[in-house]
Amino acid sequence: MKCKAVVFMFIAAFLVCSCTKQTVILTKEYKEDAPFFDMLNISFDFHLETLGDYRGKIIQKLIYNDMGFEEFVKFKKDRFTGNPDDIYAEVYALRYDANGVPYAEDAILHQSDLILEYRIIGYDGKFITIEHSGYEYRAGAAHGNYRKEYYTVDIKEEKILEVDDIAGKMPDALLKELIEAKYDLVPYLRENIWPPDSIGFSNGKIVLLWNTYSITPYSTGPIELPVSKKIIRPFLTDKGKSVTGR
Repeated sequence: MKCKAVVFMFIAAFLVCSCTKQTVILTKEYKEDAPFFDMLNISFDFHLETLGDYRGKIIQKLIYNDMGFEEFVKFKKDRFTGNPDDIYAEVYALRYDANGVPYAEDAILHQSDLILEYRIIGYDGKFITIEHSGYEYRAGAAHGNYRKEYYTVDIKEEKILEVDDIAGKMPDALLKELIEAKYDLVPYLRENIWPPDSIGFSNGKIVLLWNTYSITPYSTGPIELPVSKKIIRPFLTDKGKSVTGR
């Protein structure tokens, strides 16, 4: 089997803000040679601004699971790749038939992918909203899977707010009306539309998010539903009103 050394790029961008200092962006590349993994592409794109002092520690605690950055990247990579011997077996099975004869080059699905991105999209001094998006595809699978999540961090309480911390149940009829005004031919996988998987806040915008398979099939993809403050305000908790600025 032909083996190549593949370079894995891990990039972290940390933005340090201060009233007395100029904004500084620090970047660092992470590279690793990986024989037998020539079918595997792993890309990490981290833009978690620490916002200085204790806020960075909160992000490390809640998003990095109390790990250092390098340890967190290794954890994510290892969870995806699993046992290197298993990866080798998968690669071999995709390239050779039972008699050890290589398949035609154009019949091979070469690439497995793990792409992860974390970035801050909202910060008002009390709450930090982090957008996490990711894509996973294992060579030979029918399709990859895309996932997105919003994390709203209460800085004072040092916790990630759950959906029910932010809002109470919105009527399914209202949600269907809003969804179907944006998306055509929506086949639902469940009767209850509420709750969304997560709620995002950025620049005064509020987005309700359902990932693929949450309420719709793969063919529909994720549902991202912007809602106005006027529509969602009656359902917001006191904490939710605080996050949205009343």
